Amino acid sequence: MNPIKAVLFSVYAALLTTSLLAGEVVIDLSDESAIEAIAWPSEPRQQIGVEALDVQIDGPLEKRTVFNCSNFKLIIENNGNWEKVAKTNPRYSVSLKDKSDPKLTFSLSRFAPEEFLSSLDDQNWNAYIAFLENDIPPKNVTFQHDSRVSRASPIVLDKSYRQVEYEYTLSDGALAKNREIFAFIKGDLFVFSFKGPKAKVDAFKNRHNLTISRMDFFE
Repeated sequence: MNPIKAVLFSVYAALLTTSLLAGEVVIDLSDESAIEAIAWPSEPRQQIGVEALDVQIDGPLEKRTVFNCSNFKLIIENNGNWEKVAKTNPRYSVSLKDKSDPKLTFSLSRFAPEEFLSSLDDQNWNAYIAFLENDIPPKNVTFQHDSRVSRASPIVLDKSYRQVEYEYTLSDGALAKNREIFAFIKGDLFVFSFKGPKAKVDAFKNRHNLTISRMDFFE
């Protein structure tokens, strides 16, 4: 070994030993297993069409919202509180807003596997979480769930899914929150997002879970 490198190595080893004995947290700079973040794609999402539908099942008419996903349809119950936004953020394929608070939105984003996460395994998932935690503004991840590990709400068409909740501070100082539910449907990744003021997202969590759990699929 080069004498200079040998000296430096000895010094580094001594410092490392001292740090360990002192109970300090040590970062191994030679560790090549560090997570490479996977960012939410910046390309605009392909838009999904929306239409209203009235259904009568042994009683009065019930309102539904239909998402036309080209090769199939997703249908959710809509008691009149959701309406399509005038202009959808390019991050989403379609967005609805809550009439009681337009800042509270429900959105769908559709990705081909090669566009974002190719699967929901730990490597891909942790890479996305790493992106959130280093994003600007930084996102404080407060909840994660993997349906393959344990049962929880919502149910997503009886498919495996993962979800994450994170909070962040807006430029006006308000605290916002996102809930994102990831599932593969007909080979494509769908992300169902509930976004808005933290208090509202938390307050309507059960209602939003029912929206997803009662969602129907038709080809």
